[in-house]
Amino acid sequence: MIKIDKSVKIENSGERYNSFNTHLKKEFGEKVYKIPIDSHLSCPNKDGKISKEGCIFCDKYGSGPIKTGRLKIEEQIERGIERIGKKYNVKKFIAYFQANTNTATSPERLKIIFEKALKYKQIVGISIGTRPDWIFKDHLPVLEELNNKTYLWVELGLQTIHYEGLKFLRRHHSLSDFVKTFSELKKRGIKACAHTIIGIPGENREQIIDTARFLSAMEISGVKIHLLHILKNTDLEKYYTEKKIQLLSPEEYISLVTDFLEHLSPDIIVQRLTGERDREIFIAPEWALNKLDIINRIRDELKKRDSFQGKKLVFSSDIKYPFKK
Repeated sequence: MIKIDKSVKIENSGERYNSFNTHLKKEFGEKVYKIPIDSHLSCPNKDGKISKEGCIFCDKYGSGPIKTGRLKIEEQIERGIERIGKKYNVKKFIAYFQANTNTATSPERLKIIFEKALKYKQIVGISIGTRPDWIFKDHLPVLEELNNKTYLWVELGLQTIHYEGLKFLRRHHSLSDFVKTFSELKKRGIKACAHTIIGIPGENREQIIDTARFLSAMEISGVKIHLLHILKNTDLEKYYTEKKIQLLSPEEYISLVTDFLEHLSPDIIVQRLTGERDREIFIAPEWALNKLDIINRIRDELKKRDSFQGKKLVFSSDIKYPFKK
């Protein structure tokens, strides 16, 4: 078991895990929603700089918005502010540069892209989705400057710490790439969020828990937990159609996510408990489309176990966990 020589201090949020929603309310005094944005950048895992095959699960939209992605960045932001603002009665937003690899360009162009979002007073933060092997030395000053201007997250697609899992997903990056990039971000005080996938063929419960332990030891700021799911016109769809892979049942997924949370440091902000995509491009598993139900069942499972985030993570000192029992 990993031992971490530190104290854990989290205010009681009334929850059994350190949720992003609670964190944002504390940070900004009210609800904040993300606006997904396509920055019109490519991905080196698709354009030939690394590979042309892409990740096995990736759709043609690069995991970004499917309805507004062709619009200019400003139009995407304005539509998002109007639509999400009306739907959820919110006034503050984070511009989430989601599609493809949002550092796959020059530092000069990056600065121009991100500054477009900061022109809007409703935008209180920026989140940048990218690969752990595609933030270079000349990108870091741009990110550091941005971090000094606004509330910033850099989201790194780790997915798993295990070589075989990365190979199956065709990620074409290593765990070492993640460690190097995360270390550079941490040095500059930039919050990093690791994306993880549960349900990778061949990964067992202990390996999934190992990823949680690793992220705890690294002292990552945040984590997103995704379910391996099937989207239209992806290579993963072919595997699924040919019955080469088996997807998790909701019970299996809920149990594994709960295990993951139990071995995750309570310092880490959980930005997501399950993945989702638009129904138009979603194939399976069908139960994953009911996101709220899965989240509620994970919460119920934590309550049923009388458990909470970090309960089974071993630290070198006694810690009082402030989560509601």
